[in-house]
Amino acid sequence: MNVGFIGAGKVGCSFGKYFQEHKIQVTGFYSKSEDSSLAASNFTSSKQYLNLRELVDENDTIFITTPDGQIQEVWQEMVLLQSFKSTIK
Repeated sequence: MNVGFIGAGKVGCSFGKYFQEHKIQVTGFYSKSEDSSLAASNFTSSKQYLNLRELVDENDTIFITTPDGQIQEVWQEMVLLQSFKSTIK
């Protein structure tokens, strides 16, 4: 299983590090802030994604770890990509 994160703050970094330490493949982080995604990817020895579609295409599981007020906007951007393997509702 490949896990990617949208949002590279404290929650995403904490989950990413936990998963990595428990042998779950963390592929990387996407964030609107390139500095944040770079810091998170360095912290977890993973990839910095600069493109949302690439993150969605390369991962089996995606965690949205943005501030609550941004979740709906991120979800709508993901839906427009129409490249999900499956979803959990």
